[in-house]
Amino acid sequence: MRCLFFLAALALSGTASAQVVVSGGYFEISEDSADLSFGGVAGSVGYIIEMSPGFTIVPEMRLGTGTKDDSAAGFDFEVKSFYSVLVRGEWAIGDRFYAFLAPSYSNLDIEASGFGFNIRDDDWEIGGGAGLGFRITDYISIEAAAEKYENVDVLTVGLRFGI
Repeated sequence: MRCLFFLAALALSGTASAQVVVSGGYFEISEDSADLSFGGVAGSVGYIIEMSPGFTIVPEMRLGTGTKDDSAAGFDFEVKSFYSVLVRGEWAIGDRFYAFLAPSYSNLDIEASGFGFNIRDDDWEIGGGAGLGFRITDYISIEAAAEKYENVDVLTVGLRFGI
């Protein structure tokens, strides 16, 4: 599946200019129905496809893990992993700023332990997000984004590097 994703990106690029991009950052996950909050770090790799001046599409894969756990009702909750496949539509706003929208398909793997039990749950969900970025240089950007999946909200801040 992953190989097909990037092969499709390569095929779509045709004569358009393209570039690999990697990013890393901190994410905060809050789960509405259980009043839980988690933190973690994630990295991603993507392929920038310039569709027209000021508009790019970026197919991306993201992988993360938890760094901040939470507790409720005698159970300790921990994010084991966070995976996403997404496609960003990115619009330039002037020379340095840009905005993006990103539908995604993500998996959140959480483990709960307490009272002698360990319960692990992972769900794949369709979601989406939006964000803003600022290009520090032609190859380095800082970003902030918000994503929504059913009852889960994800806020992310990070750095993005063009290769």
